[in-house]
Amino acid sequence: MFYFTSPNHLLENLTENQIKLSDFKKCNDVFELASFALKDKKMRENHRAWIEELSSELGLICFSQDWRNPLMWGHYSKSGEGVCLVLDVAVSQLQPVEYLLKRATSDASCFPRSGDPMFKKFCAQKSHHWRYEKEERLFVTLHSNKVIHQDNGKKFLKMGGEVQLVGFINGPRPELSADEIKSAFGGKRPLKHFQCRAAFRDFRMVVQQDTSLWKGCVT
Repeated sequence: MFYFTSPNHLLENLTENQIKLSDFKKCNDVFELASFALKDKKMRENHRAWIEELSSELGLICFSQDWRNPLMWGHYSKSGEGVCLVLDVAVSQLQPVEYLLKRATSDASCFPRSGDPMFKKFCAQKSHHWRYEKEERLFVTLHSNKVIHQDNGKKFLKMGGEVQLVGFINGPRPELSADEIKSAFGGKRPLKHFQCRAAFRDFRMVVQQDTSLWKGCVT
C-alpha cells in the first residue's frame, strides 16, 4: 500500500516508527461518514452523536493502491515536496473504499458499531469524485496498546506487525534527501527507494531513471 505524506514531521515519525491516525471528524471530505441522505432532523442528530462516539473509539489510516497519480502528490505530499511511503499491510485488515454516484436514501435512524458485520463497508463509502484516490482503509482501535496518544490530541499507530514500512518514493521536488529519510528510520530494516518525476508523454508519475538527479544517496 502507498501512503502520501508531506515532509513536515516525517523524520520524527520515522524515528519513532509511527504513522499518524486520521480522525473521522477531521477528514478532508465534508461528506465523510455521510454517504446517505440525512433528510430529517432526528436522523441528523443521531448521525452527529454516532460520529462523536465513533471518533472516540476508532482512528483510520487512508492508503492508496497507486503512487503514480499526480493529484495524490499535489494534494497529500506538499505538491511533490514530500514522500510516498511504501507499506506492507495485512490485506485482511483493509477495507477498499466504494465510490458512489449518488447518496443512498435509507431512512435508518441508527448506525452500525464496530462489531457489526457491515461496519467496515458502511464506513468506507465516498462520492465518486474521490475515486482517483483508489483508497483502502485501515480502522484502528484507539484503546490498543499500539496507539500512541500525544498531549496535543494527535494519535499515531506504532508500525510493526500488521503495518510495516518497506520503502519510500521521494517526490519530484524533494525537500528531504534519501539519506535523511533512511537515517531517521535508523536501519530498523533495509528500505527500497527511488525518486519519481512527471512523465514526458502523459499525465502520470514515473521513476526518475537518471539517478544523478535524485536527492541523496542512490544505493
